[in-house]
Amino acid sequence: MGLLDELKARGVHRRGHFQLSSGRHADAYLQCTRALGDTAFARRVGRQLADQSRGLEADVVATPGVSSMLLGFVVADALAVPLVWFEDAGGAPVLRRGQRVRADARVLVVEDVLTTGRTAERAAAQVRAEGAEVVGFTALVDRSTSELPLPWPASSLVQAPLVTHPPQDCQQCADGVALVDPSA
Repeated sequence: MGLLDELKARGVHRRGHFQLSSGRHADAYLQCTRALGDTAFARRVGRQLADQSRGLEADVVATPGVSSMLLGFVVADALAVPLVWFEDAGGAPVLRRGQRVRADARVLVVEDVLTTGRTAERAAAQVRAEGAEVVGFTALVDRSTSELPLPWPASSLVQAPLVTHPPQDCQQCADGVALVDPSA
């Protein structure tokens, strides 16, 4: 069984009418926290991400939000480097609770799911504002498509392209289908 099939078997793959953090709409959503709550699974995939990222020589792992924090922790642990995580403050990612990124740090940004890369890029912009260097992006799942590619190279364990639409082009909106909260 492939990793995408395993994620589906764990109830991660959801169908419905979702508004993504990018504002775009989709008829499918991956709620990876359902799988990452299994610590053995989280350790396994986190170590795989760390192994494929070792050549980047990161000395800090950063996660852009709560949903990727556990995965980032496992990657940081496997790389034996510190972890920082960003929290949303009025639409902007911020480091809180005394967290800092050294100006000379080499930072690996870890996400659970990448679709447009907007969330990861906002965190990366904050890392750069601290004077640190973003050396790479990695994720459990890359959902980007050729029509909506990531703005930078990224590695992942699963490629699962997701068709998304701006709200004005969404057939489910036109059909009056209510949006489902993806975090529910």
